[in-house]
Amino acid sequence: FVANDPRVATIVQLDPLRARFSTSPAGAAAVSPGESVSLLLPDTQQQLEGRVETISPVMDARSGTVQVVVLIDNGSGEFRSGARCLLRLPNEVRAGQTEP
Repeated sequence: FVANDPRVATIVQLDPLRARFSTSPAGAAAVSPGESVSLLLPDTQQQLEGRVETISPVMDARSGTVQVVVLIDNGSGEFRSGARCLLRLPNEVRAGQTEP
């Protein structure tokens, strides 16, 4: 059996992990690049800290949300890429997913 997919391997960076969140403009305004934020992994109820890497200057016209990217230290390899996590912002919580 031969697949039509030309990829032989996938290379990922697991440290740091990047989690992307879509939040309201008010939620995005509540944080700044470089700021520490609280995250929750709902599957394990584990709380962890991340650092805001970027806040998009563009609002998604369809959803009315702003993308916030958070870096998560994963030097120990404890967290898997693709794990669901929640970003805790003042007065709101947004779901996101880690990616390589």
